[in-house]
Amino acid sequence: MEEKNDWRFAGNGYTAENGLDTADMETFKKDPIASLARETCQNSIDAKMEENTKVRLEFQLIELEKDRIPGYERLRGEIENCYEYKVEQNKMKDAEKLNKMIECIDKDTIDCLRISDFNTTGLFGEKFYLLTKGSAITDKVGTTGGSKGIGKFASFVASSFNTVFYSTLTKNNETKYLGISKLCSAPMDDTDEKTIGTGYFGINNKNEPVASQFNIDGNFNRSVPGTDVYILGFKKEEAWENQILSMILDSFLVAIYKDKLEVKIENIVINKDNLENIINGNYITNKNLAKSIKSQYDLISEVEGVHHKEFNIT
Repeated sequence: MEEKNDWRFAGNGYTAENGLDTADMETFKKDPIASLARETCQNSIDAKMEENTKVRLEFQLIELEKDRIPGYERLRGEIENCYEYKVEQNKMKDAEKLNKMIECIDKDTIDCLRISDFNTTGLFGEKFYLLTKGSAITDKVGTTGGSKGIGKFASFVASSFNTVFYSTLTKNNETKYLGISKLCSAPMDDTDEKTIGTGYFGINNKNEPVASQFNIDGNFNRSVPGTDVYILGFKKEEAWENQILSMILDSFLVAIYKDKLEVKIENIVINKDNLENIINGNYITNKNLAKSIKSQYDLISEVEGVHHKEFNIT
């Protein structure tokens, strides 16, 4: 009998229980939007198609009807299961957080942030596995960004109910997607065993990815290699677009200046051609950060504008 695509929360084998707030997620809670921008941008640069290729990155907010969330009832039911377990344990701080998750997922429409990259290779077998299931391991070497693969947790912190879908199309025309929800350990049905807390939306009990593209954005269809990250229940803070823009300029100014990176945030495009206008505009709301970015830009422009000439000294 073919198993259907659904959420599965595996048992912990009667071992340790996992809480709602892990150390990896706590790392990014101080500034989740900035962390999200930095980490996703670095991942896309690391996956560029060729050395001299300009990577394009797109941040697009979409409104999603709740019944379009794959396995909605199962996911909501597990969040409620976690909530009831925390109430039973009298851990009301966690119960309150889980209740807010329920309130968010119960809304008729839910904010979702799609982050898509282009001119990248897509994620092949091991790379996709490490992104979705690896912990404290990384395949990055040398000076590439990231540390022990914890950067991916920034996406979960930006979700109101800790749920993210990853979808990829590789340069070999392979497609796959997997959903992940990072909750907490809770009782399993018809047993006193607890879950590990993390659930996967996949094709079977091995939690293998679905062999097709994931697309809940009716205005987007991927036809070229790359990866899409869908953050369900996106925590849409005030001026979130400006926060992402500011962090990308602060962290990747050189890449944009050298035409190695182009970023689109909703309707705002940042590239080499309009970089100076963006920096001198009113996009960066933090005055200290705006001053720092302007100084960086002036320094880069000055260095790039210097002409070097060799002299023979005898």
